[in-house]
Amino acid sequence: MTLTTNSIFQLLEKLALRSELKASENGFEYQVQLSEETIISLKEDYKNGLSFDGLKVDEQFIDIDELSSFKGRILTVQFSNNYLRQQNIFIYTNFEDFLAYKPNLLTPPENFIILEQRLSYSKTSDVSDHKLLTYFNVCRLLSTLNEYADHQDRFNSNVIYELVFLHKSRMAIVVNYSIDCLDFGLDGISIFNSLFSDPAHKDQKLSILKEVMFGFLININKTQRLDFLIQHFGEFSKRLNENYQLFVSEFSFDDVRREYEEKKRDYLVKINDVFAQVQTKMLGIPISLALISFKMGTIIDSQTFWANLTLLIAILAYTAMMSMLIEGQKATLTSLKDEYTSHMNRLKHQYPEQFEKIKKSIDDLDKREKSQRKNLNSFYFFGLGLLILTFSVFLFYLPWKTIMGIS
Repeated sequence: MTLTTNSIFQLLEKLALRSELKASENGFEYQVQLSEETIISLKEDYKNGLSFDGLKVDEQFIDIDELSSFKGRILTVQFSNNYLRQQNIFIYTNFEDFLAYKPNLLTPPENFIILEQRLSYSKTSDVSDHKLLTYFNVCRLLSTLNEYADHQDRFNSNVIYELVFLHKSRMAIVVNYSIDCLDFGLDGISIFNSLFSDPAHKDQKLSILKEVMFGFLININKTQRLDFLIQHFGEFSKRLNENYQLFVSEFSFDDVRREYEEKKRDYLVKINDVFAQVQTKMLGIPISLALISFKMGTIIDSQTFWANLTLLIAILAYTAMMSMLIEGQKATLTSLKDEYTSHMNRLKHQYPEQFEKIKKSIDDLDKREKSQRKNLNSFYFFGLGLLILTFSVFLFYLPWKTIMGIS
């Protein structure tokens, strides 16, 4: 069975945690006393693909097949850096050594061990060490900054020298930070990560990020900007979040304003339509007055009587239908008022900060509703007046002398 990267890493991790793994000239080494058990284990590992850079007893290099001849002696097992990195395993003497390897500043290795601090990490590890946790947070921060940067100056494909942002001017952040700044932690990183993991308002977030960064870092030497940002990240993330929340509130206000203004316009149109539907039909009043003037006259025989009576009945029917229409439209107004009041009150409770503006919209709609209701009432009285006038004219033209028996 071929040894996997994970198996080799677990072996070296155990040695590192017991402080048995040490740096050597070309890589790393550890010592073990040769016994029947260790000889079998070493041969088995070698057979399964583990490559030793050297096996030494008393500074003398020996072959794997000679182990049994040195039973009871101390064996030094050496691994080369090249071999370990081919296995995707990275071992460093200390944190300074770890950060001195430039690709690590931006991207964590998949598997690594830091000897002096007795720290190890693999993809399946849970990170509990404060400094190591801060390092991963810094890498996440730099990954986001790299995504939003306008330009990257690179040493090579794996190493970015500086991130360049263009806002009011050109501002560069050199991708280099000291081990000391990892002691500060990264307060507010959860807020930052949450903000930029959400795809909403991406362009606005970029603009806000640049604005806050320029205000925060523009007066700091570019080689010190990243250290300063890490050490004061709590304040930076607070400003960033406050600016974004201000944008969101203004954005939400625009949405709310558009909603209640559109609803206001819709309800005004509906209220105006209620009046307009009656207004066109009320043209019958002046037409009726004209008919009364031209068609209704003195009753001199049965024909003129029936003509006047027919006109009176027609005006009576017209007035009755107009009264029913007006009452129906007044009921429609009441229904519309209940509808817009309920809708606007919902918006008022949902967005209390816009209370005054929404209340003004309700007041404007109430004024229009009352005005149209008054207009409908005036039409009602116009119709009633037409009926009274028609009946009066009808009575006036009756042949009262004949009815009263006066010759």
